[in-house]
Amino acid sequence: MKAFLRLAWVGMVLPAAWAALVTFAGPQSEDRQAIKVLRPPLANEPVDRSPVITGLAIQPGGQAALCVGDDHAMGLWDLSTGKLVRSKAIHADWIRAIAIRGDGRMAATVGHDRRLRLISLPEMQPLAESPVCPAALFAAAFSPDGTTVAAVGFDRHVRLFDVRDAAQRAQWEGPADDLRTIAYSPDGRFLAAGGQGGVLRVFDAASGEKRADLASGVRAVLCAAFSPDATLLAAAGQGRVIRLWDTATWQPRVEMNVAAGGVRSLSFCGDSVLAAGDTTNAITLWRVDGQSAGRCVGHTGTPAALAFDAATGVLVSAGFDASVRIWSIR
Repeated sequence: MKAFLRLAWVGMVLPAAWAALVTFAGPQSEDRQAIKVLRPPLANEPVDRSPVITGLAIQPGGQAALCVGDDHAMGLWDLSTGKLVRSKAIHADWIRAIAIRGDGRMAATVGHDRRLRLISLPEMQPLAESPVCPAALFAAAFSPDGTTVAAVGFDRHVRLFDVRDAAQRAQWEGPADDLRTIAYSPDGRFLAAGGQGGVLRVFDAASGEKRADLASGVRAVLCAAFSPDATLLAAAGQGRVIRLWDTATWQPRVEMNVAAGGVRSLSFCGDSVLAAGDTTNAITLWRVDGQSAGRCVGHTGTPAALAFDAATGVLVSAGFDASVRIWSIR
């Protein structure tokens, strides 16, 4: 019979195999303030307020960031000046996510209008759009070689689109009927997708063969990220844990308990630090050994999107308080 360790003070029962891996956070070592706070202008249509931002990506080199949200538009921000350079309506409904190709010349956006759109950068000119999908799309990611965009949404399928014409060229079965996150490993070997039910499925990125189904410990996986060196995969969502797995074995490496009721966004800041935006409106910085490295505080709404630029050591966050915030992580 499998032995269990009872952790009475947090009211959890974990398998003994997990017990050796869990590290509980001690007192917060540091609260950081943003070095810049950017405020999108009021949107006259479709909402008479500043937009809720649910997707962002940093252009290579760290000089600019692209943000999308419920105003159906894409905004280009100069991170050095904090100025909005350009804004353009892209979709007919809420844009849920944006990804930038590695060369910085193309963006992919997905949203509630059930389409993937490919946009040239920095011109913001439309290049191609997919046919209408059966359900709204929620997340997207470029393959490291820049030839494919993977997208998931409110159905069971992982869809792969060709960047030449936005045509769907493959469809794989995900682990749930409602998928919320998609991530490629930086070495291009794996693609991970998760959503309702808390299972994170890892595919061979070339063949679509299932490599692993990982139990996240949360009710729904809302965010997942690979470390830059591709040795770790992190996931979190509707629940009080963040789990990391070793990509060589798919065995759990460490689990972090979070004070919040959930985590909405994840981003590795280098190989050794993971940023997590949670429902307390803070971004907690975690070392990959499970120890807290402080928090980024100031948001008044949940940070729905995070992006880190290794060249500048800058973390950019955005979320439901309609602000974009820039943090120095070095």
